[in-house]
Amino acid sequence: IDICHKVVYGLHNTMGYDYVGLLLVDKTTGERVLCASTGLSADAPPDLRLQPGQGLSESPLLDGRAHYTPDVTQEPQYVPAFNGKSEVDVPLKAGKEILGVLVVENQQVDAFNEDDFAVLTAAANQAAVALERAREHQAVKEAEIRYQSLYDRVPAGLYRTTPEWKFLDANP
Repeated sequence: IDICHKVVYGLHNTMGYDYVGLLLVDKTTGERVLCASTGLSADAPPDLRLQPGQGLSESPLLDGRAHYTPDVTQEPQYVPAFNGKSEVDVPLKAGKEILGVLVVENQQVDAFNEDDFAVLTAAANQAAVALERAREHQAVKEAEIRYQSLYDRVPAGLYRTTPEWKFLDANP
C-alpha cells in the first residue's frame, strides 16, 4: 500500500494532474479497490470498491490497454465520486496479470496528450513491477515464518552442522 501512495502522490505533485488514484484488483471478487488517491476527489470514500461492470477503469482490465475518455460526462459508466471531466485509465501489468488500474483525471475536457500517455504508461509499468516485487517479498517472508514455526515446534531435535560438526542451527 505504501507503493500505491508513493505513485499517486508522486504523479500528482510532479505532473500536476488534478486527480490520481490507484485501484487494485481483488482476485476473489473481481472488484477494483481504491488503495490510494489524491487530488480533486480526495474526498472519495477510502474504502471505494468498484464492481465488475462499473466505472471507466474496467476497460483496461478487459483488454490490457490504456483508455482515454476526453469527456467523462458523456459516459454512463463514469463514477461521479471522482469529479473530473477527462480521464486516462492505465492497467498495471505484471507479466500477463493485471494487478490494477492507474486512474488520472483533469477538470478540463480533453486535457491529456501523447506525452501524458507516455508518462502514465511508464509510471503504471513501474508501479506494477514494484507491487509484484512487494507481493513476492511478502510471500517469502510468510514462508520463512511458517518454516521457522514448524522448525521450532517439531517434537524432535533438528540441527545443521558443518562437515567438521560445528553447529550452525538447532531447534529448541
